[in-house]
Amino acid sequence: MSFEHLCTLVRRTLELPDEFELLPDMPFSEVPGWDSLGWVNILNAISGSIDGELPLEDIVDVETIGQLHKLVA
Repeated sequence: MSFEHLCTLVRRTLELPDEFELLPDMPFSEVPGWDSLGWVNILNAISGSIDGELPLEDIVDVETIGQLHKLVA
């Protein structure tokens, strides 16, 4: 999955405007709506997009968009 595809998925899932810029080093705490429920919704959207699930041990320490992208690239 490309970084831009991931950003689009995150924006749609969190209902953010298309012009909201997501950067690789951006922590989740700086993204509106990225709380525990938002995180679950994003993981579900990713799982549907990649036809699989991300292992819990891989996502536990993820704190930025760039780290998440490395898992789904």
